[in-house]
Parts: sequence; structure tokens; C-alpha cells
Amino acid sequence: MAKTIICPVCNNSGSTSPSTIFEADDLSLKDAVKTLTDEKEIREYIDKWTDSAPFSSRGTFQGKPVWKCNKCGTGLFVRLFGKPQAIPSKILQDLRNEWELRTGKPF
Repeated sequence: MAKTIICPVCNNSGSTSPSTIFEADDLSLKDAVKTLTDEKEIREYIDKWTDSAPFSSRGTFQGKPVWKCNKCGTGLFVRLFGKPQAIPSKILQDLRNEWELRTGKPF
């Protein structure tokens, strides 16, 4: 479910919906994804697009969705109700390390 949020650190705002890539009005993006045949190519293209969005999903921690603000890099706990909360630095560092180890990509 998409939610429009505001980063409590830098005031960046936008949607948390990962599905917006397929709902976007940007037909060139849709067409590009359709023309890519290699799964690795598709994932790289989607990752590149997602990283240019206001927020990127970074999994969960103790059942809470984790999102990264792509403007300032702050890790956020985003719940269905209420404002997003900045993740404490110690927890965020552990999440970063786990993400990078698991995916091979920067947090």
C-alpha cells in the first residue's frame, strides 16, 4: 500500500510505493522494462529507477518496514499510521551492513 511520507531529517517527500514503477505515466520506462530480456538487466534497470525515487525500500526490521530517504540517506521506520521515524544510528549501521552483505549493493 502506497503512503506519502516526509523525511523527518530533510523534509524530502514522496511515495513509498514500489509498484509506482509499473503505474508511472512514464511510458518510456514501461517500454524499456518490456524490451529488456535478461533478468539481471531488468533488476539493474528497476534498481536504478528506484534509487532515483524519493524513497527506497530496504526490507524490514523486527516486522517494521525500512525505507531509505534517497535525498539525505536517513533510514526510516514507516508504519501504516503515523509519521516515519528516523532509525537510531547503531541499528541503522547494522541494517546497512546486513543489506550490503546480502545484496552486494550499497544501502
